[in-house]
Amino acid sequence: MSESNQIYKWVVLLLMCLTMIAFNSSQISIAPNVGLILKDIPMNNTQVGFAMSAATLCGIVFAYFISLLANKFNRKTLVLIALLLIGAGVALTGTATDFWTIVIGRIIAGLGSTTLIIVTPLFVTGYFDEKNMGMAMSLFTAAQPLGMIFGLNVFGRVGAAVGWRNTMFMIACLEIAVFLLCLLFLRLPKANAEVSAASHSLKGTPKSINMWLLAAIYAVFTLSVSAYVNFGPTYFGMNGTPPAQIGLFASLIMIIPLVLSPFFGAALDKGLKNYKRPILIFGAVLMAASYCAIGFHFMNTFFIWATLLGLGFTVVAPICYSAMPEMVSEKNLSIGMGLLIISFDVGGSFGAILFGTVLDASHGVFSVAFSVVSVMLLALIPLILILKLRENSLNKSEQRSLSS
Repeated sequence: MSESNQIYKWVVLLLMCLTMIAFNSSQISIAPNVGLILKDIPMNNTQVGFAMSAATLCGIVFAYFISLLANKFNRKTLVLIALLLIGAGVALTGTATDFWTIVIGRIIAGLGSTTLIIVTPLFVTGYFDEKNMGMAMSLFTAAQPLGMIFGLNVFGRVGAAVGWRNTMFMIACLEIAVFLLCLLFLRLPKANAEVSAASHSLKGTPKSINMWLLAAIYAVFTLSVSAYVNFGPTYFGMNGTPPAQIGLFASLIMIIPLVLSPFFGAALDKGLKNYKRPILIFGAVLMAASYCAIGFHFMNTFFIWATLLGLGFTVVAPICYSAMPEMVSEKNLSIGMGLLIISFDVGGSFGAILFGTVLDASHGVFSVAFSVVSVMLLALIPLILILKLRENSLNKSEQRSLSS
């Protein structure tokens, strides 16, 4: 790879990170402004929940079909269309005068969001070889919580200052700004057809069982995070935690991966990539123990366990996203990424539902609900042990040497 291409791949990574920040900003746009929206558009709690999850539900329904489109159409065009859909959906939400207009806007934005989170990882895997894949994927996955943290901390204040409708229009402008950057500076990776065909013949058919195992593992991890983020603040408040600390404890599970992911990615590239299985088990055990400790208020502290939760979750997304290219050929990579997106959306959509159901069944005993989440994480260990994590038969560095 020439020096200019070496530099440009980091430009591509920056663009993909910006799309993730823009995407997550749109996803979280309603939550900080619920109170303001309810003053204009009366809704019950069920409707509010449906409005917030409508975009995520699109991922469950359409991710597989969009992953097929990613193999047939120009991926830059798909990214641009996705950003326009998100902007249009958010803008429509800003003009809403009734519940169903909000839902339609969220569905339109959800279609764009689902397309983005399937196609953007393919640009990362297309430009980075395995020498830098750990670092690249760690930075890429860190951009997702960054967008959420940005939205949670900024949009509520902006909404209070200028109104929730103007906030939606500002988010739509953010999507258009990222659209223009991608239009001007994003290029498709140059693929060598002969080398691509050779790599497909060497690797054979996709390991579908492995794909589903990895997706199931990722779904349970994200399910636990969804349960914690949605019910953790209530639990902390019940235990006398000051309001200023409640938000901190709930967001550490996103803040810590944001800080540590680049370092973990560098470590993956330097040699830890051969230890993905034990690291993933470590993450599951650490998170399970932390959930139990939080549920039983062990040592009368939440800060330590919330920090350890973030540490455990730091390893999950980079390993899952970097492992998928090892399991499938480049031809089927979009399908593999689509499965990861479906698992992410399933976990995010049903984590809070499961936790709430257990709470109702246990008459509001949080220690029982947190224990159930811990058991689910520990149950991942056998799945991780049988998961086949192997290197590509022909990695990208070797492909490029063959083509030169």
